Amino acid sequence: MVTLNKSQNSIIIIGAAGRQGKEYFHLLSKLYKISGLVDTNYKALKEAYNQSSIPLFHTVEEAIEQCSFATAVICIPHSYHFSVTLPLINANKTVIKEKPLALTQVEVNRYKEQEKNHIFTIVQRPFHEAFFFVQKNLYRLGKIYDFGEVIFHYLGVASSLIWDITF
Repeated sequence: MVTLNKSQNSIIIIGAAGRQGKEYFHLLSKLYKISGLVDTNYKALKEAYNQSSIPLFHTVEEAIEQCSFATAVICIPHSYHFSVTLPLINANKTVIKEKPLALTQVEVNRYKEQEKNHIFTIVQRPFHEAFFFVQKNLYRLGKIYDFGEVIFHYLGVASSLIWDITF
């Protein structure tokens, strides 16, 4: 479990208009000060949070320039994580994002090149059948075997594991 100290308790949610962003907003707004909400679909963002006084932003860069926050929670498709994470760590923000840390080794190397960065990755729903399958079959690493009969399905357990991936 990650505990944010008082100087870190202001957060923004990136991808706030999407399903996962709304879920995080509902959970995190009970515990932390939400300093801003970001989504490239600004119309959907305004519709989703029209009763809120929380500042809304179209881009991460706008939020960095205009909003005081310490932590960003990223809730967007994986292919966009790197382009959003890099400006945040360059602005000395803590980043919490879903796995994977990066899609390529080049992205991992770019994260390592940054002087200061603090990135946490989370795995949602660790009680998913896929996690149990991996745990049960981890000893098979390096051996040849058939996954032909493996069927994965969503169990809907809303729990999270968090690893600190500080370089």
